[in-house]
Amino acid sequence: MGEISGFDLSAFNRLAPLTVIPELNGHTLDEALSEDVELFHFDFGTPAQYPAESKEVTLTARRAGVAHGLLQWIWLGFDAHLQYDNRPPTQSVWHAVLHVFPEPLSLQAGDTVRLAVEHDRKTIRVWPKN
Repeated sequence: MGEISGFDLSAFNRLAPLTVIPELNGHTLDEALSEDVELFHFDFGTPAQYPAESKEVTLTARRAGVAHGLLQWIWLGFDAHLQYDNRPPTQSVWHAVLHVFPEPLSLQAGDTVRLAVEHDRKTIRVWPKN
């Protein structure tokens, strides 16, 4: 939110959720501003515990546009032949999640965006570092 009818409502932005389940209505990721990137990799075939992790990911804009956040989905590989993902527009009980940026980012083709990503074994968080 910004100014609406002459009132600065930007203070309400701190109450906005950090993630939302977007209504994709059959949209594909052909319109995405960047290529797909793996945020984290977990091997559930090992007995290892997964410690909390933080890292940086850099994305490059394929075209000009406004980035409102990063869309996250899952990919599961069970063996060399059996795989599952809920990459939009696939419908699933596991919804894709949009990590909303604090402010939209206006990008030109070739611009890079550095993202901080972290997980605590329960929640994934994403935010821009630029």
